[in-house]
Amino acid sequence: MAKLVSYRGWIPTVNGRLSFKIIGECRHPSAAQYANLGTASYQYVIALQRRQTTDVLFPRLLSRFFQVSGDFKFVFCARSRRGARSVDDPLIGRIYVMRPGSEGYLKIDGLFSAWLPVFRTAEDSPDEYTIANYKIIHDELSALTDFSANAVIHRNGMTTISRVAFSDDEIYDNSERFAAAEKVNIDAIWADQLYFFLRDISHQHQHHSPDADTMITTYRVEGRTLEWCSRVVYALYFYIINSKRRLEPTEQVRVLGVLAYLSSFKTIAEEQSKRQGLPLDIPQFNDQATKDSINATKGYLDLKFSERKQNSDKFRTVLFTVTATLLTLINFVNGFADPNVETEEWIKSFANLIKENAWVCVFPPLIIGVWWISDLILIPNYEAKRDAVRLTFSNRWLFGTLIVVLAAGAFFVAWWLTYLSVF
Repeated sequence: MAKLVSYRGWIPTVNGRLSFKIIGECRHPSAAQYANLGTASYQYVIALQRRQTTDVLFPRLLSRFFQVSGDFKFVFCARSRRGARSVDDPLIGRIYVMRPGSEGYLKIDGLFSAWLPVFRTAEDSPDEYTIANYKIIHDELSALTDFSANAVIHRNGMTTISRVAFSDDEIYDNSERFAAAEKVNIDAIWADQLYFFLRDISHQHQHHSPDADTMITTYRVEGRTLEWCSRVVYALYFYIINSKRRLEPTEQVRVLGVLAYLSSFKTIAEEQSKRQGLPLDIPQFNDQATKDSINATKGYLDLKFSERKQNSDKFRTVLFTVTATLLTLINFVNGFADPNVETEEWIKSFANLIKENAWVCVFPPLIIGVWWISDLILIPNYEAKRDAVRLTFSNRWLFGTLIVVLAAGAFFVAWWLTYLSVF
């Protein structure tokens, strides 16, 4: 059962021309299996990717605990005409989605491994043979899929998703009941997920973290209109203004990249308006002044960072000097001090505590070592940070209670160890 609705989005491209040859070369959210080869007449693309679509916080950990799975498999099968007369022809195909545990989900990996050689040898095969195999693969995917939709990607990045279809009436009815109970638009949700899949396999996230890239979604389109373009501009500017307020040099650099995307999109939208003869009402912003402001903020942050680094170096030098002097003084005093002089009781207790629990001394260097190694090898994960913040806001009472309990437990352990060492 298919719904004849159309949604449009934009796959960011700075130069205004998307290369279909790189589709499939992606690593987010997982590496895709793909074949992307051209014959004399067509450019073929087939890509398979596993995607986590659930909104559960920390999905890898909590999805199993709550028995909620959003681990779907997405397949994109499409082609575009090639040749001197087809330089601007779009990539036209269909997206197929397999839900967890379904027959298609279990079989698609094996079938995909058999299909890839067919496409990878397409350059050496007659066009008729490749076209026939392309149609057969579409038929086999249609028999396995749970959800599917038509997809058209233009060279300028403008993307259309239409005819969202369900494989049987049971899935359709369950989706409708869920939408009515939760008061959501199930078509828009699926269109967004399909768009995110197309964007991730077609676009390299250069100016922002891949797991943070939800600044552009899809917009429902009825008839011939470019109204959705103004919403894309608003979304990009909202990201720019919001990120610009974060006083981090990295964020300022990313904002400059998104501003370049914005300028490219406005140019593309204006070209579409002239070509199709449709009105275009894009909100006016002063891009140059915004860029100058971002550069000024970035320069200020670089200056403050340099000052902090200088102060940190000074503090480290003073700390090392004071520590070395103190150790030398202690060693000097220890050599001439009278051994019969009594030491304060609390100093003895503390020394005995350290002696009896010498393993505690391992923790400071261990913490420093772990922090240093993680700072070198780990990539900042926006998704994990976002989930941690959402956890504290959505469960304030539970989170606050947990912090109090942990603090009380740590205090009790410290008191107990001190008590044993004294008595």
